[in-house]
This record gives sequence, C-alpha cells and structure tokens, in this order.
Amino acid sequence: MQRLLELTCAIKNQQTVLDPTIVKPWLIDLVAQGYRLVAATETIDSFNAWWHIHRPDRPARRLTPAQEKLLPGMGHAGITEQLQADINAFFLKKSGQLKLCAYHTENTLEFTLRLSLAPLCTLAIEVEREYLAGTYDGNGIQAYKQWLAAIKLTYNHLHPFYASIYDTLFAHEPSTKWVDAFQGYIHNLSLVNIFGPDLVRRFGRERLLTTPAWRCEKLDDGGILLLPEPYWYGYIPAWKQASEHLGVSTAHYRYVAHVASLLQQYNLLSNLTVAQLAEATAQSCVFEMLKVLLPDHFVPINNSWKTEKELSTIIQRYADLTQGEWQPRQIKSIFEKFQTITEFNFQGQRIIWNYNQIHDRQAIDVCEFINEFAQQHLQGCFLNIHTHVLYLPKGVATALHELFFHLKSGWPNQEELGYLFPQISPEDWEFVLAGPNKLMEFSDNYSSASCCDAQRIEQCKLVRYGLTLSANW
Repeated sequence: MQRLLELTCAIKNQQTVLDPTIVKPWLIDLVAQGYRLVAATETIDSFNAWWHIHRPDRPARRLTPAQEKLLPGMGHAGITEQLQADINAFFLKKSGQLKLCAYHTENTLEFTLRLSLAPLCTLAIEVEREYLAGTYDGNGIQAYKQWLAAIKLTYNHLHPFYASIYDTLFAHEPSTKWVDAFQGYIHNLSLVNIFGPDLVRRFGRERLLTTPAWRCEKLDDGGILLLPEPYWYGYIPAWKQASEHLGVSTAHYRYVAHVASLLQQYNLLSNLTVAQLAEATAQSCVFEMLKVLLPDHFVPINNSWKTEKELSTIIQRYADLTQGEWQPRQIKSIFEKFQTITEFNFQGQRIIWNYNQIHDRQAIDVCEFINEFAQQHLQGCFLNIHTHVLYLPKGVATALHELFFHLKSGWPNQEELGYLFPQISPEDWEFVLAGPNKLMEFSDNYSSASCCDAQRIEQCKLVRYGLTLSANW
C-alpha cells in the first residue's frame, strides 16, 4: 500500500485554471525544473521506463517493447504529445479535471498533479512519502527540496488562497475545508501550509512569521509558506505550540454574516449595509435570508406552460437571471406532431433542444435542458428553491452548500465582523451588539419572514440538508 501525501491547493476562481496563459507557463516552468510531464493514460509505461533509468539495479519489472521505446524520452524534460492533447481538450471542454504525472529526470522523485473544477476549484499534488524519505536512493533531502520548489512554483502561477497536506497516516486529524479556509478558519496545521495574502491579513504577517516552526518563508505575492518540520530526522517539532500560537480551532459555527461575506468576496453583494445584514440575520429561513441579500438574483418562476410562446418565455426568464452572460438570440419553440423543439443562437452557435419526441408536452422537463446548457456553457448554475430560481457562480453554490450545514443564529463578535467586512466602520457594529431593540430603531426595514416552519435558522431544512433540496442540485 502506498503511503501518500496529498497537497491540496484551494483556488478561488475557476477561470484561473481555465486560462491557458496561466496554466501553460506553469507547466513550461515545471519542465524547466527538470520534469518530464506525461498524461494520466501514459503513467504505467512511463513510470516503468523512468524507474528503469533511475534504479536499473532494482527494476520494477521487465520492460515491454513499448516501454523500451520510451527510455530516451523519459531522460529528457518536456511535455508529451498526449498530455498536450489532453491540455487542449481540457481548455476546450471547460469542465472535469486535468490529470498528469511529473517525473524528475535527475532525481528519484515523481508526483501526480490533478486540476479539478468541481465541486470546488482545487489543485492536488500527490507524492509517495518514500521519495521524500530517501527510501529508494538515500537522497530524500534533495527530493524534498525539489518537491518544495515545485510547490512554490505552482503557487506563484496559480495563487491558491490556501494549501495544506492530507497525510494518510494522520487521517483522523481534523481537516480544513475549502470554504473554511476561504473565510479565514484553519482547523489544523500540516507538513506544508500555505497562507495566501487574505489569510496573512487574517492571522497577521508578524504573527505567522514568528510561529514556532522549522521554516516560515515569505512568498512573492505576500503569502507565507509555513513548514512545522522538515521531512527528515534530527529536528524536534513544536506542533502544539505552533497551533496555539496561531489560535487554530476546530469550531465550525458560522453565521449569516459569513454567508454575506462569501457573497461579497465574489462581487455578488455591493454596498452592503448593517441594516441589510441585520434584516438577513433576523430571518429564520435560509431562503428568506438569501432573498434579502440577493434580491436581484432571485426570480419566481412557474415552469408550467401550454403554448410555444410560454415555453420560450420560461427559458428567457432563466437567461435574464444571468445578467447578460446568457443572451439567447432568436429564441423560438416549435410544436410539431411528434416532437417539441427549442432553438436559439448563443455566441455564434445555433443551439437546438429536441425534447426526444415526447407526445405529452406537459411531461417535458425544460429545467433539465437548461441545467445541462448551464453546465456546458455558463460560469454559474441555476438553483430551484421554493418556486424561485437563483443563479450563482458554480463555486459559490458549492461553498454555500457546505456553509449552510454549520449555520447558527446570531452574530459573530466585533473583531470577526471587522475582518469579514473591513469596509464597514466599527461604530456601525455597535447597533448590532446593542441588542434587538436598538437594532429595530436603526433599521425601518427590519423584518422577519419565513416560508417554512423554522423558528430559528438552525431548524431550517436548508441548514439540515443544504442545497440538496434544490431540484437540480
């Protein structure tokens, strides 16, 4: 059984990894560090050829003729033709994941890289711990340095806001999820920890740099690389002291203020006021809370229709929610004897939805076609909640889904509010901390409504089940 270390880099926007001008230079620089990059489908033969070069005294198995042909190439840094084809397909498809393997041409080190767009945008770098320990060639220190160099190179190109190691030997340890790190909560330290500029602001630069750890290193964009201990013997780590120094906590409570902060960081909320946040916090239903925060992103929709015009109108209302991202031109629905068709132009393409010759037109689920279209062509997704439709960027929807499970009524403390909303003055939060009576005086629009039976937001079904209650989640 392989003992693996997996570094997961959390990336805010999908567009970062879908941008060839970012990803291709990163891979080219990996090649410059001495790596042969191969496609996931090539790893078995490539590994055997690479291993034969580095450990001819301990061959994994006898090489096949096909693997022998790979020997000259595996000794030279570069990108294989198959991987280049996979990269181009990834950019064209704009979904799924890109997986490849990097083999160092001089040192005994290889690792897997996996770019994933869903459910949240991440890059995983997976390495076998034996390489870093020098089990195979006794040169683990050099392999460790090469691995760290690849990590720093990756950070400088993709700029994740957080990165940490998952160690299979410590699977019982608490982990920090994507959405937690995005909002400034770190639940554990690992062998490798990267704090992006936002997290550096959260914890404090000097506080991070004075952590009792083996190395605390400044990165080019203001981030910090924190290594509690090196991957070799002879150093006595101070894990407990480092965690206490940074105030690492396993608490998972989140408030409506955290939902608003997430939406604000994705530019879905502008000019947020304390009054608006107070009204959202007063709601006992997640749906009503979202309506207060995102009034322009919700629309009530009745998906029933009888005529061609009504069907086209429903589709147009979904498109209008995207605020210009989806502009269907010349949309029309056609009822024929044995089939129903919707046609429209989108970015120079003629899109045709053929509803599979369904005789009973009322049985057609137009939402299925709309959601499939969004998955393939749009940066967001549609969520059907309580006869309303909400359109959100895909990453935001997934982050909200995870956040809902930990929602609690009430407010975080003033220090936390200052971090979440730096644009709001400390004096304005006094109305929040003064209690509900003072808050009602502050906001004439203060009201509480609910479309469910919950008395507190913790009881709302969307907190218990997340966005799985959405028909198209």
